[in-house]
Amino acid sequence: MIPVINIDKIRENSQFKLLSHRENSNLYISKTMVVKLFPNYVLSYFENTGYSLEARIKESERFKGIPGLNLPTKIIKAGDKVIGYALPPRIKGKTIGEFSDNNYDLKAFADIHSKIERTVRAAHELGMVFPDLCNPGNIIITPKGEPVFIDFDSFQIDKMVIYNYSIHITPLNVLEELGGYDHKTNLFTPKADSISAAILIFMTVFHLSLHLNINELDYFLSCSNVESKNIRIKLRRILSQGNENEYLGSNLEGLANSYTLTRKPYSVYPQLEKK
Repeated sequence: MIPVINIDKIRENSQFKLLSHRENSNLYISKTMVVKLFPNYVLSYFENTGYSLEARIKESERFKGIPGLNLPTKIIKAGDKVIGYALPPRIKGKTIGEFSDNNYDLKAFADIHSKIERTVRAAHELGMVFPDLCNPGNIIITPKGEPVFIDFDSFQIDKMVIYNYSIHITPLNVLEELGGYDHKTNLFTPKADSISAAILIFMTVFHLSLHLNINELDYFLSCSNVESKNIRIKLRRILSQGNENEYLGSNLEGLANSYTLTRKPYSVYPQLEKK
């Protein structure tokens, strides 16, 4: 059972400092925890979906055995009202977007993306989907090379509608045609994560914004000099209906065994070269 803390105790603790102030939430930080608090309109949104913030936090407990998920450790209340939650201490490392800057270690990328996919697959088995997966700011890479998913608000649990998702998997009508979204329920499916994981690979490894349009594949692959027939076939399956269990991580590992990633002066994007 997740313990409860009253907001007054946090306000009285001089160690807590404001980390960020946004329209939909405030983040406070101390040496022992990160606290996220929500305004009334966000809390009302949760209530209107049929799943309160408290329900969402409590349901997160079943995922604690999955490595790489940053999950609530405490419920924050103001009186009897749940207004936020506490997370473990701030995770040291870089976002995967920062990690990818001027980084051409293809083996490191292959290892990280394989771990990301393992986390996603394990979460799927327990009813979680990640509609904001291909947001490069939502995954921290620790100094040991471990990816950590940090934005709990964007974790879709069961039928709990979320309010933020990545712009990289829009337009939603196209995603729905591929089986990644249902506009009647406003819920995303595991297929959305299959697509998102592929998009994230192209964003972080090759610095290319892969779209949902399958007709653009050859252009993107030629930009990064990806000649692999297996990757072309896999990508076409990912950007087609069904095939929600298709991921590129294992293909990236295969590339790392035979290719190096380089950035030539005349090239806009990093490219593969045979060893």
